[in-house]
Amino acid sequence: MLTSIPTRHRRLSILIVPGAALIIAAGIVPALAQPQTEGALSFSMSPRGHILVPVSVNDRGPFVFVLDTAAGQTTVTSALAEELALEPVLGESAKMLGVHGLTENPVVQIQSLAVGDAEVRDDRAVILDLGHITRGEWKADGILGMDFLSQFDLSLDFGAQSLMFAPSGMIAEHCAAGLQDREAIAFDVIEPGFVVLPVTVDGHPVSAILDTGSGHSGLNGKAAALLGVELPALPQGPGGGHGFGLQTGPVGLGDRVLAERTTLRVMDHPVMEALGLADDPSMLMGNDLLAGRKLTICYQSGTAFIQ
Repeated sequence: MLTSIPTRHRRLSILIVPGAALIIAAGIVPALAQPQTEGALSFSMSPRGHILVPVSVNDRGPFVFVLDTAAGQTTVTSALAEELALEPVLGESAKMLGVHGLTENPVVQIQSLAVGDAEVRDDRAVILDLGHITRGEWKADGILGMDFLSQFDLSLDFGAQSLMFAPSGMIAEHCAAGLQDREAIAFDVIEPGFVVLPVTVDGHPVSAILDTGSGHSGLNGKAAALLGVELPALPQGPGGGHGFGLQTGPVGLGDRVLAERTTLRVMDHPVMEALGLADDPSMLMGNDLLAGRKLTICYQSGTAFIQ
């Protein structure tokens, strides 16, 4: 797993899966500026099913960011970094594995990062252009990663396309009574803060990384093998390739059936090996399985509520 080294000499280690915004990064803990938040905010969806939220950077904007629970670190495009004159952090860089192999990207300092009233200060962002995600079909100025998201409890209403941030621990301590219509599910957290939910696929247990940065869910080879699928040679190379589609039966989370039948991509992502999940049945749980649902993530208590 990733280790922490002094900030002055730190190099962020990042792994990116093409077609999704899955990023692993050594953690930088930002400072909370305004922990109190009120009211729901609207979000939109990209043509490919990404959650798009308005984000203010250094009190400017809002800019369009992808809300991505499978991104360890927030990113900004080079165009946004230039527009805001964001200063590079000396001695820090980000090694990234993507469709073009291994690259090394600059890291910039951000004084303030905010979605509505939810704000963190003294954060870092990696400069990353998002053509591999947008494919020229829509615009995104950055990715809002777990360095921001894990500072709060987060509620997502996919039917109403709204979200709400609450101070960390507040929902679990004060609002559980208001969530009695939703099932409580304990989850695990793996570095760098990814949520791992206990999902079943055709009745088989699978570890699912919550990936709101992708519109599509996918299984690794071990999970597909549980379903009795004889796998062809899976894609190789730094990006992991594009895999193939596999029709499955019910996908469940707790007592809820998220989909009676669906098609999941099968691909052995390099990120699974980096997370220590390559030898376990695992998957990336994208927004296609959450359509019309209400999901609340309480990071401090390790509890999710699903309706």
